[in-house]
Amino acid sequence: MLRMSSSGAAVFMALVAGSAQGANAPLQDLFFAACSNPTGALATRCAQTQNGAGNLSGDSESSLNPSQALGHNRVAADSAQARGDGQYESERVEIGPFGLLVNLRGSAFERGRGSSAVEERALDGDSHGGDIGIDYRYSERIVLGALLGLERTRYDFGAENPGTNFAPQRNAGSGDVDQTFLGVFASFAIGEGGYVDLNGGYGWTDGEYERRSVFQESTRQAPQVNSNVAGDADGSTSWLGLSAGHDFQFDAVGLGLYGGVTWTRSEVDAYSERDLSGSGLAMRFSGTDRDSTIGHAGLRLSYAVSTGNGVLVPQLRAEYQHEFEDEAESVSAGFLLDSSGNRFTLTGDRPDTSGGEIGFSIVGVFADGWNAYADYATLVSRDDFDRYRFSLGVRKEF
Repeated sequence: MLRMSSSGAAVFMALVAGSAQGANAPLQDLFFAACSNPTGALATRCAQTQNGAGNLSGDSESSLNPSQALGHNRVAADSAQARGDGQYESERVEIGPFGLLVNLRGSAFERGRGSSAVEERALDGDSHGGDIGIDYRYSERIVLGALLGLERTRYDFGAENPGTNFAPQRNAGSGDVDQTFLGVFASFAIGEGGYVDLNGGYGWTDGEYERRSVFQESTRQAPQVNSNVAGDADGSTSWLGLSAGHDFQFDAVGLGLYGGVTWTRSEVDAYSERDLSGSGLAMRFSGTDRDSTIGHAGLRLSYAVSTGNGVLVPQLRAEYQHEFEDEAESVSAGFLLDSSGNRFTLTGDRPDTSGGEIGFSIVGVFADGWNAYADYATLVSRDDFDRYRFSLGVRKEF
């Protein structure tokens, strides 16, 4: 919500009451209020507007709106959700009670632009990382394990549309996030072909978030000013996953039915931006968080092929996913050089409630306790988010 000092309220109401009707009225109202008591370079920006009141062009209202801050948790939560779905389980060779596993992972993702200037922004990016772990077969039916991993994610926010005397920057900013995480998992065999898997973990994130925008006064006669700002923020991700299923075997053909639920939480701490271009438009942001609880149910088909060196098991799977959390994320923001400390609140989009995923994988079981896998998966039937994910892994039992 917009807050302003009592000393600036009367001036603000007299000058601009009823005038914030542009592309992004909440941001325009914040800038009106900030221009009642600006300092430093922000005062210079305000002085470039009519009567120093802070009136912006509609394109600039949308450009300065810092909705990039609503995208950081979306990306981190999706990464945690992939780990919460569980590690890909290869076949056990029963050489010994311990297994050493190494996994490499990567993804590419894209979010489409919303229909309104105040929604979350379009973005696209990729991630890559890996983990190393160990598991222990506690009994014939119980396996316990832990892993340690690293992941780097990089993404860019989509460029804004050109406007009247308005030339947007090449993109609206970016995120560069490093994450270290620790996970634990357990698998329980039930009867002939049944199983229950549990996993959970916690990750520490270190992000650098850059925002690029354009300042333009309402008459569009003065030269525009490009603003480049950046901030560093720590954060965290947490996840818990539960899945269960039953595998049926018909000679070389396998049929698996499974379902489960994954809860994730992503948090980004409060941070203030550095003004890289001297524009006076750097901002401070509150901490943000995003929760997700996704249920899934699927079908998996496999076929075992014997070779001279071992057994190869290609698998095809398809699953339905449902999001049970439907609360939109919010963040509050204000200009650093606004001496009155005015702030406003941005609210993001509600998540898609349903969609699906299809995937293909192949598992290789070899002599001396070695096995390996490759897996590829993509989301389907999502309104605004596309993701392609792949992983490679090897496991040695001893």
